[in-house]
Amino acid sequence: MNLMRLVLLSACIVWTAASWAVERTSPDQAYLIVDGKVDRVTYTGWQVFNENCARCHGVNASGTDAAPDLTERINRISPDQFRVLVLNRYFVTLPLDEAVTEASRGTRQAIQESAEKSHPAVDMPRWRDNPDVRNHIRELYAYLTARGDGVLPPGVPDLLPE
Repeated sequence: MNLMRLVLLSACIVWTAASWAVERTSPDQAYLIVDGKVDRVTYTGWQVFNENCARCHGVNASGTDAAPDLTERINRISPDQFRVLVLNRYFVTLPLDEAVTEASRGTRQAIQESAEKSHPAVDMPRWRDNPDVRNHIRELYAYLTARGDGVLPPGVPDLLPE
């Protein structure tokens, strides 16, 4: 009888593992999606996005006249670059000795112009003073990366059971 239970338990484990398709390309992937349902991190990112970003970037991050399609841009930046762009926008610092000279004015202007060319949505606010965004950058990145990778369809995601 114990052998029968062991065989049945093993079969259940194998069936369960095979039925959950984990859409993760590497161990450090920002999101986890199993059978179309998202982990808590990605779900929180969806919530933060819809509460703070959707009015400009569109409900599904696919862009509007006011702001670009983030699903096309997110895979070109690292999590660290994303954090800087969202929290600080284009905040540029120079060493003090360079910042106080008249010659540095041209350097600052060139850096700003370069940033504006590569990221035209310069009107985006800095979110560092908003704790709802600042404290959930990782989650926001996870949601946008899943959308950008095409593994998370538009709409309200279903949450994995915890």
